[in-house]
Amino acid sequence: MFTRLLLSSAALTALTCTMSTAQKWSTNANFSGLTTRVFAVGEYDGDLVAGGQAFWADGLNLDNLASFDGNRWRAIGGGARGLVRTMCTYGGDLVVAGEIGIVGGLGVGTLVNSIARWDGSQWHALGAGLTDWSGNRATVFAVAEFQGDLYAGGDFEQAGGQSISFLAKWNGTNWSAVGSGISGGQVWGLHATATHLYVGGSFDVAGGTTVNHVAAWDGSAWSALGSGIVGSYVQCLATYQGDLYVGGAFDAAGGSSAENVARWDGSRWHDVGGGIPDWDIGVAAITMRAFGGDLYVGGNFVQAGSANASRVARWNGSTWQGFGGIAGSDIATTAIALGEWDGHLVIGGEFSSASTDFSPATTVVSNSIVGFDGVDAWRQLGRGIGVERKIRAMVPWRNGWVAVGDFLYAGSRLATRVAFFDGTDWWPIGSINGAVYDALVFQDELYVTGTFTQIDGVPIATTARYDGTSWHALGSGAGGDAIAVFQGAIHTGGIGGVRRWNGSSWQSVGPTMFGNVNTMCVFAGELYIGGSLGLGGGSSANLYAWDGQTLRTVGGGVNDTVDSLHEAFGALWVGGEFTQVGGNSAERFAAWTGSGWLTFSPITTPGSTVLSIADLDGEIYVGGTFTGFLGFPAQGLMRLDLASGSWHPVGDGATGAVHALVADPVRHRLLLGGSFPRVGAGDGFTVRNTGIRAENFAVLDFRPDWSPIPATGVAGRSTPSLIGRSVTPVVPNDITTLRVVDAPPTSAGVIVLGFGRIDFPIFGGVFVPQINLAPAFTTTLHGEHSLEFPLPASGALPPGTPVAAQAWFLDPAAPFGLSATDGIETVLP
Repeated sequence: MFTRLLLSSAALTALTCTMSTAQKWSTNANFSGLTTRVFAVGEYDGDLVAGGQAFWADGLNLDNLASFDGNRWRAIGGGARGLVRTMCTYGGDLVVAGEIGIVGGLGVGTLVNSIARWDGSQWHALGAGLTDWSGNRATVFAVAEFQGDLYAGGDFEQAGGQSISFLAKWNGTNWSAVGSGISGGQVWGLHATATHLYVGGSFDVAGGTTVNHVAAWDGSAWSALGSGIVGSYVQCLATYQGDLYVGGAFDAAGGSSAENVARWDGSRWHDVGGGIPDWDIGVAAITMRAFGGDLYVGGNFVQAGSANASRVARWNGSTWQGFGGIAGSDIATTAIALGEWDGHLVIGGEFSSASTDFSPATTVVSNSIVGFDGVDAWRQLGRGIGVERKIRAMVPWRNGWVAVGDFLYAGSRLATRVAFFDGTDWWPIGSINGAVYDALVFQDELYVTGTFTQIDGVPIATTARYDGTSWHALGSGAGGDAIAVFQGAIHTGGIGGVRRWNGSSWQSVGPTMFGNVNTMCVFAGELYIGGSLGLGGGSSANLYAWDGQTLRTVGGGVNDTVDSLHEAFGALWVGGEFTQVGGNSAERFAAWTGSGWLTFSPITTPGSTVLSIADLDGEIYVGGTFTGFLGFPAQGLMRLDLASGSWHPVGDGATGAVHALVADPVRHRLLLGGSFPRVGAGDGFTVRNTGIRAENFAVLDFRPDWSPIPATGVAGRSTPSLIGRSVTPVVPNDITTLRVVDAPPTSAGVIVLGFGRIDFPIFGGVFVPQINLAPAFTTTLHGEHSLEFPLPASGALPPGTPVAAQAWFLDPAAPFGLSATDGIETVLP
C-alpha cells in the first residue's frame, strides 16, 4: 500500500515531474566481434562472411550466419537456423553447410537439409540435401568447389535421397557419389587445387583402397598418399610452397613421427618442425591456411615446435614462429577457422582477444573473430561496448563514468576490474588483481574498495585512490563492499562494520557490528549504513545511521537485507530483500523521510532484491533481480510513479541482475551495469529473437531520433546514416547529438546544420539543410563521427523553426566523388 507522508513543497514538486516515454536502448552494448563461436569464415561479394553458432552483433540476433562490410555485422538473407560449420563459393554463389534446417527465417524461410546456396538475393536448396538414413538433416564439415562441381564431406548417409556416405558431389542439378566413395569414417576436411581434391577425416578407405585418413581425387580416380596418417583423423588441409600440409589429431605420417601436422611432397611424408604438441588439451591442429608467404595453423595448443604459440602459429618453410595469438578465459579457447579478407588473415573460433605479446598496449578485444595483418597488428572485426563480466558499481567522473566489478575487459580493450567510459568506448585505468565492489569520487579523485591486493603489480590492498595518473594505497587498506565520504573522510564498510580513514590510518566507527555492510549513503547530515547487520543481542535492524558520535537504528529497522541506498528529492530511498520497514509491509523498496517511512506497491518476485537506485528527470528508477510486480512482468528495471506510488516497467527491462544505475541528466539517459546478457527482452524468457544483446552494460536513452528525410542521400562505398538525438519535446539549450555511422572509413566530411531547408538536388542526391553550421571532420576507421551542440536559447528563433542536418563525405566510390546521408529534421519549440 502507498502511505502518503508530507514532504517539502519543493520535493513534492520534484516528485510529480513526468519525463518523456521515449525509450531507446543502445544497440552496441554487445561484445566486440561476434558472440559465441565461429566455425567458418569466407568472403562473398566483397564482404567478410562468418558462420557458426548463435551470433549477436550490434544488439541483434544474427542467427548463425553474418556478413561484415568493414563497419558492422548483418544477417545474410534472414540467416540460417542450425549450426553453420563450413562455406565456400560455387558458381559465384555462397554455399553454407553444417546442421542447417531452415535458411531465410522462420515462417518465411526455405527448408533445407544441411546445405544451402545464397545467390545474393534468395536462398536455394540443393535438391534433397544431405541426410541420415531416416532423411533427417545430418552434419556437413567441409565444402569445396573442384573442376566445376561442388563437393561436400561430413557425417551423412544420404545425398539427394541416394545412399551416399561421407562424401558427395553436386553438379548443379543432382547429387552423386565420388567414384566408389569413402568408407570407415567421416570426412572432416577438403582442399582443392587445380589438379586434385584432397580429402581428410577419420575414414580408412577411399575408392576401395586403404588410405588411412587422407586421400586424393583427380576427378575420375582415387589415390592414396603413401601409407597415410596414423592417429585419430585429419581435420584440415592446405598447400604451401607446392606441398600438401595436413593437420589433425595424429602421431605419425607414412611411418614417420609427425605430431598433429605433416607435409606430403608428392611422394613421401615429412615431420613439420617437431609438429604441434596437444598437451592433452584437445585436438591440436584444427585449421590451416597459407597467407602472406607463411603457413598458418590454428587449434587448441600453446606450442608449435619449440616456439610458444597461443592457439595460432605460423610456419615459414623451416621453423615455427609464435606471434602472440588469441586468448580467452578458459581452456576451451580455440582457433577453428582461418580465412582471408581485406588484406588480413581472419581467425575465427572461441576466444575474447588477440595480441602479439598480451600486453594492454597490443591487445585487441574482438570476440570469436579477429584480423591479423601478417606482421604485428591485430584488427577488431565489429565493435561493441559490452563488458565481459559483472559490473558492481558505476560513478560519474571527469565527463565520463567509471565502472568497477569482476570484469577483465570492457569494450575494445583489456580493462581489469576498473574502466573509464567516455560515452563511446572504455579505457583501462589500472590492472587490479581482485574484485572491486564499490567506487566514489571525492575532490576529483577516484576511490575504490574490494578484495584486491595489487594494482598494476604494486602492493595496494583493498582500498585505493586514483589521482588521474597514479594509484595510491590508503594504509594497509580497509576494503569491503561499500565506500562513502562522511564529514570529509573516506569510510568503508564490510564484515564487522564501518572503518574511517583519518589520513594516516584506519579506525573503527561506532560499536562493533555483526554481519556485513552492503551499502552506505549520506543523508540529512548522517551516514546511513545498510546490509545484513546487527549490534548484538540477536537483533538485526539492517539499517543504521551514524552522526559521528552515535549509531542508531533507523525507523525501527528493516526485517531483512538492505542492498542499496540513494538520496533524492529530500528522502533516502532504500532497496533490498526486506519485506517490512518499521514493522509495516514494504516489499523490497521504501523511502525514509528523516521522520517516517514511505511504502509503495510491492515488488512481488519471490527471493528478489533491489540492488540499485537512481533518479533522472524527476523520476526514481530501481534495478535488481526482480521479474515482476503485482503479477505484471518487469525484468530487472522499473520506474516509480512518484505521484501515485505505482510501478511501471521500463524499456522492457534487463534479463538478469542490474547492480548499478547511474543517471546522465545532460543527455537524458540511464547507464546500467550488472550481470545480464540482454535488454528490452520483455518478460525475460529466453526467446531467440527477443531483446537486444547487452553484455552486462547498457544505455537507455530517453531522447528520440530526429525524423528522417528519405531519398535525399547518396550511396558510395557504403550507405552512410546520420542519427540525431535530443529530448522530446525539444528543449531550448538542450544538448543535441548528431552521429554518423556506416560512412567511408577515414574520409573527410562535413555535417551541415541549418535552421530551415533548401532541398537542392545535386550530385544525385538532395542537399537538405540551410548552411548555418558546417563543421568539418574525418571519420574513424569504423566510418563514424559524433557531434554535440546546444539548440538555440528560448526566443532566439521563432517557435516551429525547422532544424535540418545532413552529412556529406569525400568518397571515390560515389558517382561524383561525394556520398551523403539522408537528411534528418526536428522542430524548435
